[in-house]
Amino acid sequence: MNVIALDDEKDVKVLYEYFFSSEVESGKIKLEFFHSPIQLLEEVQASKAETLLLTDMKMPSLSGIDVVDRLLLKLPNLRVFVISALELKLPQSEMSRLKIERVYSKPLNFQKLKEDVLAIL
Repeated sequence: MNVIALDDEKDVKVLYEYFFSSEVESGKIKLEFFHSPIQLLEEVQASKAETLLLTDMKMPSLSGIDVVDRLLLKLPNLRVFVISALELKLPQSEMSRLKIERVYSKPLNFQKLKEDVLAIL
């Protein structure tokens, strides 16, 4: 499974790499990390492969919701886990439309996130 992590906090990349190192090494997942929503949208190619987006909500250039909205045009089989320091207030219908399956609060419990990712592989 393709996993894309998006967070404008650059130091978080190390944590993703650490917690998912064995899954990446074994080929269970392909992990890509982006600091910029704009860069992600420019670089991600259209694909029908199942892809999981782990996205921060509040970023300087675009919100996580805006990124998901645009990515769904390129990745119809996108699944979304949202990570936010703020409470996510979206109607259930909007969460379904955006394919948001889980919402995590910051500080992020990476062990729980990893368990949830492995559960959908």
